[in-house]
Amino acid sequence: MSECVSANVSSVHALIPAELALIALLTALLAGLAGGLLIGRARELARRAAKLADRSRLTHTVLHDVRSPLISVHAIATSLLEADQVAPLGGVRAQLDSIKRCAELMEQLVSDLLDAERIGAGRLSLVHAPFRVSELVCGALATFAATAEARGVTINVMEEAGTHNWVIGDYRRLLQSLNNGLSNALKFSARGQRIALRVGCRSLAEGSVLLRIQVIDEGVGLSPEELAELGKNEAFTQVGLGKAQGNGGSGLELGIVRELLRMHHNSTLEISSNGHGRGTTFAINAYCKSATGVPPTDLQGSAA
Repeated sequence: MSECVSANVSSVHALIPAELALIALLTALLAGLAGGLLIGRARELARRAAKLADRSRLTHTVLHDVRSPLISVHAIATSLLEADQVAPLGGVRAQLDSIKRCAELMEQLVSDLLDAERIGAGRLSLVHAPFRVSELVCGALATFAATAEARGVTINVMEEAGTHNWVIGDYRRLLQSLNNGLSNALKFSARGQRIALRVGCRSLAEGSVLLRIQVIDEGVGLSPEELAELGKNEAFTQVGLGKAQGNGGSGLELGIVRELLRMHHNSTLEISSNGHGRGTTFAINAYCKSATGVPPTDLQGSAA
């Protein structure tokens, strides 16, 4: 009996190394297979990344090449419109005005595409420098005062506490965000309506400040469904009359503004409306650094 037991134990011990060897072999084969798949996947991802990088460079180059002649066309049309000799020629003047407006629209589209391409490629960076809060108001009015007057829309500026303070932030990108709100407000406001531009600044903890910038119009307004659609933050999103009439732009601007603000110390954009025919509020909450303690020479030298 003991001999049988001993024989069985020996058999088991004899099988264990063989089973272990088989397991080791299978493990090695699976590891090799998985490694090969991972290497293949990595090569595919690298190939796709290289293709996307090439496409990004092509887009960037072409858009820059397209924008240069557009700027020239815009400048020529503007110069001719301002010339006294064109004044008597009503038909020519109207055509020049159309050229100028088309050039402006195309310039904006190209700029939006360039910004979207930079953001997508992770190449867009902000430039922070000291500026006075009130300069945002001046910059926006310089851009849209003539358009508002031509459309019979009044822009009322409401400067609250802190608007004459100096702060540190990216003035150009904050102005771009504000201009987007004012542009839309003017686009969807009727003659005789008003737009309120409200700007304020208050101090926060640890040397930070909050710029609260609101563009409040009396225009067509947005429904809850349209607000929800805009809240999805998807590229090329258009709602309301802009979508129906084809004058809502590329649909890129809002996404670009949100991304620019996010990059600016996690600043935010709020869009609200009480419904169709009851206007829209475009509110920017921009976080900046206080310029308190910055040498006066640096403040005076900052370009707003």
